[in-house]
Amino acid sequence: MGHTSFQIGDLTIVNGTFKTDKQTNRQIFSWFDGQHILFTEINAELKNFNFTGDTILSKLKLTARERSGLEVKDLTADVTMTPRGMAFSQMNLATNRSTLRNFFSMTYADMSELGNFIHKVKMAAVFDDSYVDSDDIAFFAPAMKSWKKRITLKGKIRGQWMTWSDGRCWYKRATIRC
Repeated sequence: MGHTSFQIGDLTIVNGTFKTDKQTNRQIFSWFDGQHILFTEINAELKNFNFTGDTILSKLKLTARERSGLEVKDLTADVTMTPRGMAFSQMNLATNRSTLRNFFSMTYADMSELGNFIHKVKMAAVFDDSYVDSDDIAFFAPAMKSWKKRITLKGKIRGQWMTWSDGRCWYKRATIRC
């Protein structure tokens, strides 16, 4: 049985919006809330966009803002997306105060698990010439806002995030190689 396949040379999104809202019995968090995501000012270029079977391949260049204040100033990468994961190769990601370079992937049983990112999504990364500012991490873990630290990253990381009920986060089952 053959796979459905189509290609689009170039696809451009200008000033787009992405919103996903799940019904919750609480107020929307002021920080990044995986149950209430709102990205605006999405500008993207997808080149060599290829959809075959359940897999999407493309060269991506993207900027966007999330309602929490997180800014994607530049995301360029070779992207692979499937129903069970996404990978960003040859990646350059610049946010408000951080830059991540090289490779990042997320895997999950199905895309609905992205709504429970901290508990369900497994990540892998290879970072070169990269750094993360604690103010950017605070969009996801507000307790880190007071740290005022810049963390240099180089090496391989594989694992899954976990959170406690008081909002503190840590990386569980992580393997870090430098």
